[in-house]
Amino acid sequence: MKKLKYIFRILLGILILASCDDEIGNPNVDSRDFINVQNAKATVSNDGTYYILTQYEDPDTITKYNLQMSVFIVDREEDAKKVKALESAEYVNFSGIGMKTDYRPEGTDMNKAHYNIMLVNISARTEQ
Repeated sequence: MKKLKYIFRILLGILILASCDDEIGNPNVDSRDFINVQNAKATVSNDGTYYILTQYEDPDTITKYNLQMSVFIVDREEDAKKVKALESAEYVNFSGIGMKTDYRPEGTDMNKAHYNIMLVNISARTEQ
């Protein structure tokens, strides 16, 4: 009986060590892959699959504060409904959390960072 318990403990130890293997190494997601967006201005377009929010700001403000503009892809269905509800608004203000993506919709600036956005709020603007 003691030998059976000894063998069981060895097998249990091996199982525990094997189940922890995925904890070792670099994580797949890093906090640098996310961005928090507050009251950003954007133009709205649609690539046929997703709504695209291309962030913009006055060129003088971009230069003065050394801002980096980004492209946000509305890939969640519930967020797409929010954008659609704005009735074809060309300009919007929005806030949300973006996660970096490799998806680059055609017609967007490939040099800008692209993010999938989880919208917190979005509202239409009348002008740029």
